[in-house]
Amino acid sequence: MEVRGIILKQVEYKENDRIYTIATDRLGKISCIARGVKTPNSKLAKGLALFCFLELELSKHNDMYIITSSQKVVDFRKIATDLEKCSYAGYFMALSNDLFLEEEPYPELLKLLLNTFYLLSETQKDPELIKITFDLRSIFLSGFALMLDSCEACGGEKVEWIDLDEGIGYCGGCNPGGTTLKISPGAVKTLEHILTQEDQKLFAYSLNNELKKELSHLSETYIRLCMQKEYSSLKYLRNIQKGLAKG
Repeated sequence: MEVRGIILKQVEYKENDRIYTIATDRLGKISCIARGVKTPNSKLAKGLALFCFLELELSKHNDMYIITSSQKVVDFRKIATDLEKCSYAGYFMALSNDLFLEEEPYPELLKLLLNTFYLLSETQKDPELIKITFDLRSIFLSGFALMLDSCEACGGEKVEWIDLDEGIGYCGGCNPGGTTLKISPGAVKTLEHILTQEDQKLFAYSLNNELKKELSHLSETYIRLCMQKEYSSLKYLRNIQKGLAKG
């Protein structure tokens, strides 16, 4: 069986084996074992690299997929030469691992992940803008859309507050308080872009520092609420950035 995909997670197994979690085009997210991949003469090792789009040959035994061959189709491993970008990529992989479902193809999310890795590897686009876009687009694709086209209470068009628990917006006069967050017109416009824009133009926008800070906070809060967890890979990324800033 031939599939294409990208590694989301790898776990050491026994002395010379490794278990990979891979987002694939035909099978969705699968776990598979690479036998002997850690031995010096392994033919699989070079073709099973992180930050690459891979072509895999699989067999199946007792409900476990076994990788029999692998080769790189597209290599994004320039990411690995930059500690900060590598940390961003690790976070994208961790979030994707939760969003992909077992053995259910998810072509839209796979394409988004590949485009995200391409931009991170091959362009100078702001990694934080890439992250904001990936966070929100991926969570929107997974069914957690934000409804900000009008006020939930009165139907007015000017949304000034957002309830992330419910995914809805309110105008200034109808804001119920509680856990709602103030949201700027620029943030509303950016969220609409990320929610509705076609793939080719998804990342084609820019943010000033104030708006980037607002949307970083909003997207991370929304991811935490939707996924009901905090990501250690995100904490690691922020610690890396603090260290780089001090340096």
